[in-house]
Amino acid sequence: MDNYISKNLRKLRKEHDMTQDELAGKLGVSYQSVSKWEQGKSNPDLAMLPAIAVLFGVTIDELYGMDEIKRQQRLVKLNKRIKENYQLHRVNNNIPLIQEALDEYPDSYDLMFELGRSYFLAHVDEEETIGYLGEASELFNKVLKSTDNEKLKDDCRYYLNLCSYYSGESAVAHEESIDSSRELIKNILLADETMDTDRDMSMKNNIESLTMFLARQIWKLADPDCLYPATSVAAQKAAYLMKAADLLKWLYDENDFFRVHKELSDLYRVSAAIYMYDSRFEEALTAIEKAVEHAIAYDTSNGGVHSSLLVQGINDDFCSANKTCARLLANKLKQERYDRVRNNTNFRDAVNKLDRFINENQL
Repeated sequence: MDNYISKNLRKLRKEHDMTQDELAGKLGVSYQSVSKWEQGKSNPDLAMLPAIAVLFGVTIDELYGMDEIKRQQRLVKLNKRIKENYQLHRVNNNIPLIQEALDEYPDSYDLMFELGRSYFLAHVDEEETIGYLGEASELFNKVLKSTDNEKLKDDCRYYLNLCSYYSGESAVAHEESIDSSRELIKNILLADETMDTDRDMSMKNNIESLTMFLARQIWKLADPDCLYPATSVAAQKAAYLMKAADLLKWLYDENDFFRVHKELSDLYRVSAAIYMYDSRFEEALTAIEKAVEHAIAYDTSNGGVHSSLLVQGINDDFCSANKTCARLLANKLKQERYDRVRNNTNFRDAVNKLDRFINENQL
């Protein structure tokens, strides 16, 4: 069972303004032992746990993060039931299911979004549908204002505009959620009216925005959250995602991806999952290796000025202060779907490369 002892030890030590040397001295162990504990390379001996718990004034369960472990297990089961309901067209069943979960996890933006999506998709009579659209819009707006997850924000904007369309309202009524495509169209129309010195840069910005927009539309077309029991459909989904990756590589032909490394890592990661579903193991392993490369590149990127032809001179001032891409990928690769290649040398090498990077950077 996974535990959070390394993260909790580091957190508690810092909260008590204590260095690793000082903690080691109080526990009568070496500095190297504490360092390995905090990097997750080893765990304290069971006999050491009571002393650590007393030192920091917590219980052993708190030290191990048992509440968080139980929370994650509950959410995994919940997400599985939500996806099954979508696949079986039992969308209405998700509404009470997610409402109950939100009572337990009221700050989960992912659950808020899923509840909003379930309201939107619910097939009920016309009068109730309008009410459900209002509930959905309220949830999407709440998530949009609160989350830092850019993909979740994009999804909320997408569904808010659909809510507006189906309820007969103007999308402009949701000022903060106007689809980015509207802004892009405006910029394209106005590009020719800018001064000569700004015209080229305006067009380059439009090309970059349009390419990202198209890549995300292809992602939605692939519908990676929903797999069907037909290998031909799975193959098509993977092909869609590879088209999106090719589109990004076409634009950034000097490999100056910067923040786009995350988009590419996600595309390859989901493609690998679909390849596994279709028993295309060699393609899955290749996609996993590429996902690892782009995840590490994202977490180490500090942005810069693009040198690729069509975006040359555009400054991406991105700085990955929150290095989450590698850890997200590492967690995804623990899923059961990869068990059939888990002992493969290429898979182990990719996972080890990812783990070394995470441990060396204490992510």
